[in-house]
Amino acid sequence: MKPRIALYGWAFDPPQLAHETIAREAIKQLNLDALYIVPSWPRSDKVYKASQEYRERIMEIFVENINSQKAELSKDFLDWKIKNTTLNTDKLFRQKLWFSPYQIFWSDVIDNMWERDPAGEVALRLPKIIVKRPWFEIDTSKIDNFILLEPFKNSEVADLSSTLIRENIKKRVFDWLNGVLANFIDQNKLYI
Repeated sequence: MKPRIALYGWAFDPPQLAHETIAREAIKQLNLDALYIVPSWPRSDKVYKASQEYRERIMEIFVENINSQKAELSKDFLDWKIKNTTLNTDKLFRQKLWFSPYQIFWSDVIDNMWERDPAGEVALRLPKIIVKRPWFEIDTSKIDNFILLEPFKNSEVADLSSTLIRENIKKRVFDWLNGVLANFIDQNKLYI
């Protein structure tokens, strides 16, 4: 039997309590053998607010604070040499693991899957963990090969966005970040 392995790829700019909750609950609820945290590289629609070096340290702190030996930081895309689209990420990990691991997606990006990949390979072939937002109805006719994860007991956490977190950091409000990460961001004057 193949191991239960998932990839959690996201911008994580910065990683916040919702990201941490998803990681912990995926490991726990789905009994994962491993969870690779895969920060994305720069995209045309995203400019990262921290330098590559700071971003790498932020991600190390984030993974350490998930507090599970099953969580591991993948640095494959941090050097920006490989474009990490969903399909490229699958290809890379399929070469490493000899199978396609689960990839974690928020429920409100299901429609996006078809816009970015009209052939439907992501929506239909790839194994997925769909993170349920409490306010979002999932249209299961648009996807296949998925497991549903409901990690949020607190709907405030489910609504968090890194944009909101960055705006709060500018005001020196560090709610919704773990303490170690908040201290690192504050000491290095990041996201200001």
